[in-house]
Amino acid sequence: MLPLTAAWGTACPVTAVVYPEGSGTVEGANCQWDHGDHSIKVVFEKVAFTVTTSSDPAAGGSVTGGGQYEKGKTVTLTATANVGYRFKAWQVTSGGVTVGADGTFTMPQNDVAVTAQWTPRLTVVWLDGDESTVLDTKTYWADEAEPTTDKKATKADDELYQYVFAGFDNGTVEGNTKTYKPLFTQRPIYTVTNDSR
Repeated sequence: MLPLTAAWGTACPVTAVVYPEGSGTVEGANCQWDHGDHSIKVVFEKVAFTVTTSSDPAAGGSVTGGGQYEKGKTVTLTATANVGYRFKAWQVTSGGVTVGADGTFTMPQNDVAVTAQWTPRLTVVWLDGDESTVLDTKTYWADEAEPTTDKKATKADDELYQYVFAGFDNGTVEGNTKTYKPLFTQRPIYTVTNDSR
């Protein structure tokens, strides 16, 4: 029970009960009563804060656990990767919390925004000399070293040149696929004729 005093200094024969217990305090009241004792029931509403989740890239997967939480509650986030991606890390973009390895944190007295970061599965393709036939292909996670190939492309000689494989170009990226085309050096083909006239 908390005694109240009128704002203008007149004591009020009034008491206040705070519900739920310990959830708040009453500092004063503008009141003046002529007869009898009265009681005021002060109810403090629990304030909820918002957890907003997102994915980077958006196609990487989905996140559950966002929503409204009261201060001090445990928030549990769950990241589910889409095909071709794997979960990398939680990035807190606002709110000042630290998300544990299990996806949990304690709700502070403010809103929180968390982004799930995803690592894509990439594909590397090496083309043969005709630039349409696949010579080799490999996949890897984007946070790993890009694989290489020990295969060599070939290109049929023509009547003027012999083509010698000289490696691959710098590659072209389209979506999650990087394609390398072969490079060749040209060696002239000389024809020797014997004029016996």
